[in-house]
Amino acid sequence: MVKAVRSGEYTGISVGKLALIAAGTAYVVSPVDLLPEAALGVFGLADDAMVLGWVATTLVEETEKFLEWETAQGRGPQAPPTVPSDVVR
Repeated sequence: MVKAVRSGEYTGISVGKLALIAAGTAYVVSPVDLLPEAALGVFGLADDAMVLGWVATTLVEETEKFLEWETAQGRGPQAPPTVPSDVVR
């Protein structure tokens, strides 16, 4: 998806939104935190949980849209062929 966006082939998501997804991921895994867990306990984890939730939801939604676009273009993952047998004819 990143490659298709950077090349201009796919316009369903902006480079800016991809950058926000990357920044959100970096924020969650970074030891530097806006609300530190050591000082604020559960509240310190809440900001990480909210960012992680947004990143995960956005990534799944955008990936689904991209895969639909890719399939419409005749590219992307194809269904594996079914092997004929007694059950499947």
